[in-house]
Amino acid sequence: MLISCECDRRARCLAGLRPRFPLIRHMMALDQNHPRDMVEHFLASAAETVAVAGVELLQILGRSLRDVIGEEGFDSLLLRSLRRAGARYPWLQLDDKERPGEPEFVQWLQACRGRDPVEVQAAYMLLFTTFVDTLSVLIGAHLTTLILTSALACARVGLQEQGTAQ
Repeated sequence: MLISCECDRRARCLAGLRPRFPLIRHMMALDQNHPRDMVEHFLASAAETVAVAGVELLQILGRSLRDVIGEEGFDSLLLRSLRRAGARYPWLQLDDKERPGEPEFVQWLQACRGRDPVEVQAAYMLLFTTFVDTLSVLIGAHLTTLILTSALACARVGLQEQGTAQ
């Protein structure tokens, strides 16, 4: 898409016309809607409670994606993402006896207790980056962005409700 914009811009300049829109502005609009950037913004906004925010987002994504890729598909995608992130953050891996969809991902929340919040945020960012990138390959970037946008909105509301209940 960047190439076609650049070609269009050059052609318009050669013809003596102004470009329809500045290239930099167009690139910024694309970056803000990239699934990785959306997740990074969400996790950064919940820095103090990143473990709870990550679990909330995974639960919502799980409910949404089970209709698209099935329960086994979601579990496989999550386990693959966990293995890749777990290579760098071993405490993030689940016990083999526990399924990824256990209610409230209790094991993750316990593993995050007492850890440096920056480390927890980096681990969750790696997990979600792997998850979202793989999902984009499976179902396409557009559908991934739509599902992720909805899930992030729901997760924000859920976290706000949890914050007011405490």
